[in-house]
Parts: sequence; C-alpha cells; structure tokens
Amino acid sequence: MRAELTRKYGRLANLALARHFGLTLPPDLQQPLTDFASGRGISAIPQVVTLLDQADAHATEYHFFHWELEFPEVFFDQHGHALGEQAGFHAVVGNPPYVNAVATINFKHHS
Repeated sequence: MRAELTRKYGRLANLALARHFGLTLPPDLQQPLTDFASGRGISAIPQVVTLLDQADAHATEYHFFHWELEFPEVFFDQHGHALGEQAGFHAVVGNPPYVNAVATINFKHHS
C-alpha cells in the first residue's frame, strides 16, 4: 500500500518539481494532470500522459527526491496531518563530494 501511495503522489511531486526544471504546464491542463496522476481520473488525453511522462523523465534525469514521501513519519502525524513547525529532521548526515573538496583545497593552497 505504501509503495502505491508513494508512486501515485511521487508522480504529483515530480510534476510540481519538474516545473522548476523547465517543464511548462498549460493552465487548462493542471486539474486534469492532477486528477489523472493521483488516480482520480481513469482516462486522460494524450497531452496529459505526455506531460506526466516528461515530468517523470525530469525526475530521473535530475534525481528528484521527495523527502515527505520517503519519510512520512517525520512530516505527518499518525492521522496524516502535517506536523508543520515540528516536522523535519534535527540533522542530516551525508557523504560529501570529496573530489570537489580536494579540488577546492588544492586550489586554495596554490593561490
């Protein structure tokens, strides 16, 4: 069930985020796009399917990651209500890009 919800809302999140990466959504198609992507519409015109496919392609190309979908327990309570100011992580630990760090250190050292 969680995988199905993540896939469905992931397409909506991809659609919203792809707009910031150059995907243009015609205003008259925003509701049909939302309805079809969320499963509220059982059929769609070809343009809607094409736009959703383009949004998914942007997600793959730019490696979209939707924190709220991957970690819902951090952003929503047990009833699905947003936690607002209480949501999120206290810290995020990651592996920095050491190649860039070394290049930066060497550049600064030689300047």
